[in-house]
Amino acid sequence: MPINFEVYNAPSISTTPIFIDACDNDLDGFSNFNLLEALPLLMDNFSGLSTSFHTSFANAQNSTFPIEVPSNYLNTTRYNQLIYIRVEDDNNDGLHAVDLLNLTNYIGNSLPNINITFFESLND
Repeated sequence: MPINFEVYNAPSISTTPIFIDACDNDLDGFSNFNLLEALPLLMDNFSGLSTSFHTSFANAQNSTFPIEVPSNYLNTTRYNQLIYIRVEDDNNDGLHAVDLLNLTNYIGNSLPNINITFFESLND
């Protein structure tokens, strides 16, 4: 009796590192991020695909504990955090790919007020 196999490919996603930056105005190392901003950088067409964001690779692989509100995520690790994006094929249960998203907080508005005085020399 012959055995037939069907082989499906996991969703094809970008292998280029993805970064989302935020301005840390209060200098505490935490900011709100819209993780959905990463999706167009990951791939062009999400037709037939579902996405979720996770704080660990194991959770992304197992599709457990997704970030509940990816449009307003407050990082839980100061200054830099890695987030895992799971892209799953809606038509083939369990067929998925996982990519890495880098979140970075940049210090903003932290420069002191500086007065600049211009001087002219006799040679000007």
